[in-house]
Parts: sequence; C-alpha cells; structure tokens
Amino acid sequence: MIQQTSLEQVLSHFHLPLPDQTTGEYRMPCMFNENCAESSYGSLTINQSDVAKRIFCHSCGVRGNLLTLLWGLSEHRPPTSGKLRGDEFKETVALLKEILGDEPHEKEMSEQSVPTQTSSAKEPAFNIPLHDSDNERARDLVTLHETLIVHPDEMNPDAAAYFRKRPWLTPDIARRWRMGYLPHSAKSLLRGRIVYAYPNEQNDILTYFGRDPAYDRKWQAWKQKGAREKNKPIKHRFVKGFQRGLELFGQNGAQRLSENRLQESLQQLGLAVVEGPNDVIRLDCLNVGAVGLCSNQATNDQIAKIVTFAKQVARGQVVLLPDCDPEGEAGFKELLWKLNEQPDISVKLGWSSGMYGGQFAGRQPESLTDEEWNEYLRPALLQT
Repeated sequence: MIQQTSLEQVLSHFHLPLPDQTTGEYRMPCMFNENCAESSYGSLTINQSDVAKRIFCHSCGVRGNLLTLLWGLSEHRPPTSGKLRGDEFKETVALLKEILGDEPHEKEMSEQSVPTQTSSAKEPAFNIPLHDSDNERARDLVTLHETLIVHPDEMNPDAAAYFRKRPWLTPDIARRWRMGYLPHSAKSLLRGRIVYAYPNEQNDILTYFGRDPAYDRKWQAWKQKGAREKNKPIKHRFVKGFQRGLELFGQNGAQRLSENRLQESLQQLGLAVVEGPNDVIRLDCLNVGAVGLCSNQATNDQIAKIVTFAKQVARGQVVLLPDCDPEGEAGFKELLWKLNEQPDISVKLGWSSGMYGGQFAGRQPESLTDEEWNEYLRPALLQT
C-alpha cells in the first residue's frame, strides 16, 4: 500500500502544499517536534524515489517511512516507542487505506450487498449499543458527541464552510442531533470529519460515522485528474462491524416522531424516507418527520422498519424523497416497488429530477429552502 500511495495523495489529504516534482527529495516543516522550526539544521526530508518514502528530520532525528509521516501529520508527535506498534500501527494503516481509497464511494457502497441478518453466521443480527459493548474503547465513545465542535468559528476552513453552507445547521440543532466537527487533534479514526451519532430506537448510541467536509472539492479534483478508481475520495466513513442495513437514521422515533410539531406532516403527507443524515435533519427543521437509509438502496430490514414506523405514526403513509440524481432515483425505484407490495401501506414519490418541470434535478432534500418547501413542494404534495 505504501508503494501505491503517492506523496501528493498524503499531502492533499491533510490540505498541505504539493511537491513540484514526483521524484527526488521533498522538504517540509517537521510535524513531530515544534522545536524543529527554530533549528538551523533544516526541515523534514522525504525521499520520494524510495518505494517506502523514507523520511528523516535533520533536527529531532525522527526517521521512518510513509506510515511514520502519516502518524506525525495526524498526531503531531513521534510514535510512542520510536516505531509504530500495536494500536498506533493499526490506526495509521487504517488512515493509509482511507487515503488509498480502499473503502468504496458512498454510492458504490449502497450498490453492494449491505450486511443483513443472513449476511454472516459470525455477526449478530443486531447492533449493540456502545455502552453495552465488550470493548472498553467502544464504551468510552458513548460521550464522544460532547467533544464535537458545533460553532463554525472554531472549526477548520473546510468544516466551517460545510456548516455555513447549511445555515439551518445551527449549534443548537447540531447538539440536538449529537453531531459536529471532530478536530484532527482528536484520538479517533473519525478525526477531521463531520461526525454523526447513530442512535437506536431507544435513543442509545450504536455508533458514530463521519463525513469528509472537503469531499466535494476532492471529488472535483479527482475527476479533473482522470478519475482513477483507486484514488477515488471517500465521502462517509462507518466504523467497521456496524451493520447499516439493520438501521434507519432518525429511527429514535418513539421520542422524535411523536412530537406535536411533526404530527401535521406525518398525518397529511406521511413518513418521509430519504438517503442521508443531513436530509433527515433538514426535513426535521422543516417539521417533517423523516428517516434515512444512509444509502440509496434499502435492505429488507430497513423496509420492515419503514412499514412499522409508517403504521405507528403516519397512518401507513410513506413519501419518498430520494436524491434527484441517477443513482438515488434508481435505488428508490426499487424501494417504491417493494413498499407498494406491503399491505396497508400507501406510498408516493415526492419528487424526482423529472417532476415539477425538472426544477429539482440534481437536488437533495437537505438543499430545500423554507420557501421551496412551504410555498411550493408541500402544497403540491398535499394535492397528490
């Protein structure tokens, strides 16, 4: 993996200046020891011609390979024992895999089989809440949301821009949904991302997942460079072992979907089903009860939950609001068919790239303005 990873990919991941050439030596400020900046011995040297990308600091003496560089860029200190071992090694390899693009893009992940109750005899047919985990480190993450940054002024530029582009994502809303920005200094593989808590129906946190705030920029840069499959940027990162296909984002419905402010929408329009977490949160801000797949395709387990929730809180009504792009609409066509096969369920398509004169083509529910929903889309849905 080290041989396959270019220095450009690593520096781009950390938003650092790129080298002028891809061979020879490259110098940059040492990130292992802040005192190195005051030294007259020079800076950190990276040998790009070596397949292991050997590094050496002429001041503090830290040496190693590309993994050592990744550790320094993420932790700003040398490995504890001088070399990467144990959990430090595992975390750095996971970061290398992420940069390489081993994890598929969000849309591709949804096109593959999502783990369900029959996916593996070794995996339980349920997700265990963090506070009940046998893993002490997992139990320690129960309160991770309390450390998340929710004010854009305190975030890095990419994360701040992500929040400011979504003015409805206020600090109060972020705290309510237990989401926010996790800085690069955090001791977590989700550091540097917009992190979301994923609760179960009892509102206990099952896991956290992260969204790269710089994804859109990285995606455009990737396309301009020829869109090579192995370097495709990753949008969302889920913790290994979490079975997304068993859950719905926003499924803590016993508390949320029964709130008075959502009753009018649920009774008149039905339970909204969307793709992503931001879609759920945005519709909730518009007083629309919604749940999300965290994918563009629904598993049988998710469909069963949608049917149960719809019968409990929306008189069996469901309205589908996919992302208005080819991938989103293709996945929701199958969902529309399967929900129509369910007894006592009434389902309708809320919008698409071709409906309403094509004015919502390419849009996602999270992009809806108050005016678009209240003055146009909601009245149109009430008439159908």
